[in-house]
Amino acid sequence: MSTTNSGIKLGDKQDQILKKLGKPNDLQEENATSIVTYITEQNESNLLQEFDMPLYYEKFIFSNGVLKEYEFGFEYP
Repeated sequence: MSTTNSGIKLGDKQDQILKKLGKPNDLQEENATSIVTYITEQNESNLLQEFDMPLYYEKFIFSNGVLKEYEFGFEYP
């Protein structure tokens, strides 16, 4: 099973991930599903500045507090 650079993998618990990554930029909850989004903006990252990318995002989708899906990437100008 693959993991993110932060060591996060499918099946991890929501509270573990929030503890590891801190407060998210956005948290949406509906019924048993939670969508947690973290955003790093260009002025917060030398790497983003170097490659002239406006932001990097990580989105985690939980069902009943368990990670079921995640995506991450750059927003292109």
